Amino acid sequence: MSARLIWAAPAKINLWLRVLGRRADGYHELDTAFAFLDWADALAFAPAERLQVHCNVPALSGEENLVYRVLAAFARELGIVPRLRVDIEKRLPVRAGVGGGSSDAATALLAANLLWRAHWPRARLIAFAKDFGADIPIFLFGRAARAQGIGEKLAPIALSRAWVAVALPDCEPLSTRAVFAEWDAGVRTPRLQPSQATDSLAALGANELEAAACAMRPALGALLAFARAHGLRAWMTGSGFAIVSWARTRAEAEKAAQVLMQQAAFVRVARVAAVHPLGERAIGA
Repeated sequence: MSARLIWAAPAKINLWLRVLGRRADGYHELDTAFAFLDWADALAFAPAERLQVHCNVPALSGEENLVYRVLAAFARELGIVPRLRVDIEKRLPVRAGVGGGSSDAATALLAANLLWRAHWPRARLIAFAKDFGADIPIFLFGRAARAQGIGEKLAPIALSRAWVAVALPDCEPLSTRAVFAEWDAGVRTPRLQPSQATDSLAALGANELEAAACAMRPALGALLAFARAHGLRAWMTGSGFAIVSWARTRAEAEKAAQVLMQQAAFVRVARVAAVHPLGERAIGA
């Protein structure tokens, strides 16, 4: 590699999320759908004597970062010494349900697949990466998709043009593991009806983890209630703690953002995207 390479790691949102049950290995069977946003972290790749991961958020630098762990495992799989430095410019909120860490890991894996001349096909990358995080496969898949299993069974979906206002409540972020544990304990949003579960329009915005997350963070529940009381089509994405308000146009999303700013700690307007910003690099063979 003769020049520094910079690639995007986009946010995602869940269009809906059903939890079908807990498996013997501790993972949960899901039925969900993802789309990307035009809001992303930036990852820079450069040659180095050894694998290094640095971040503008110092606590996220080093060997505990998911990027480091995925790349170290990939190098072991290839039987090579990983001579690569990764610099992460963190723009996405941490532990917010928008997939920042998983997206970073997927972008890093796609870059390493190119830079280390592994040329693994997409399906092989997904099979390798799925055990590091259930959201990583969608970023490797590269298209808006419905996901089943633990997130590795993916099928593309059609997506109409849309915008969202993404809002964060004024509270501490949530651990995905803790939210699923709360769901396991019986704190659950009412299940979708069978007819809704197969109808993407009816299912849009249904998230069966909302009750669990709101029980842990009352400020999240308050923000959702505030948004809905003001007529917004709003729901929690992933395991929280971000919520999204769906809109057909940027103007509608900006109006929603003005409403949410009255209650939220942070608000961002973003365009919904059906394709990963890396294009064919992310949706290759």
